[in-house]
Amino acid sequence: MADMYGALRSNFFKVKDIEKFKEWFAKYHFGDDVEVWVENETERSVGFGSYEMYPFAHPRIHDEEEDELVDADLNVFAKELCEHLEAGEVFSVTSGGNEKLRYVSYDQLIIAQEHPDQPLYEYRSSQDDNDVLLKRVRGE
Repeated sequence: MADMYGALRSNFFKVKDIEKFKEWFAKYHFGDDVEVWVENETERSVGFGSYEMYPFAHPRIHDEEEDELVDADLNVFAKELCEHLEAGEVFSVTSGGNEKLRYVSYDQLIIAQEHPDQPLYEYRSSQDDNDVLLKRVRGE
């Protein structure tokens, strides 16, 4: 058995207040080594990413006992995120990885500031059966 390794990367997006965004973002977990970057201080443009073992684009939070990470509610995350985004901004984060190329997967989360109630999340893996993959190729 091997471990899954990969990368996690967001786009750069503009926030209303960099420090308030970082403080809020810290309660969500996208990986162990995630680093937030400020691309442009004046325009308040930030992004994040990392190289990870088991990367994922779905935010996680600590459970009530704070001993385990569980998937965050995407609707709650999107609503809170959109309070930090400048008008018209789009947040996108993608992760991908592989386990010695036996299993390859990626996932992506997209949230538009103008549509906080419609987060888009997708996960795909080489373990998906052919019917799932063929439907995706055909656009079904």
